[in-house]
Amino acid sequence: MGNRNNFNEATETLRRFYAVVDKKPHNRDALNAFFTDNFKDHNRPPAPAEISDRDVVLNLFYQLNRGFPDAKHELIIVEPIENDRAMVYWKFSGTHSGSFFDMPASENSVAINGVDIVRVNDGKFIEQWHVEELASLFAQMGAK
Repeated sequence: MGNRNNFNEATETLRRFYAVVDKKPHNRDALNAFFTDNFKDHNRPPAPAEISDRDVVLNLFYQLNRGFPDAKHELIIVEPIENDRAMVYWKFSGTHSGSFFDMPASENSVAINGVDIVRVNDGKFIEQWHVEELASLFAQMGAK
């Protein structure tokens, strides 16, 4: 086990990150500052191989901001794990009032939960593991 400072760094980095995610207007550069150049997403969604894991994640947050401009994350549990990792269990809620990955706005309210586990060094994400209720999100948006 690492020292308590590493625990605090990981959890505080997650808290700062989600505060930037939910800040309006969307600021890709501010989000980009949270990721190392060699960031690894262990649950990377499908994307062309030439696009970095960091850019895939940044594009997802851009799409979320565009599709759900009033969305917020409620950080329900934020806990340190191991010496340089933290876990967050969150609730995402908002209104599908914009285009989201080419799905036109439905004006439906949505709410899903998810879990992120990150490894942090010097206030930046090195690795990420995550699970989200995407099937529920798309169902709430009215996808067929």
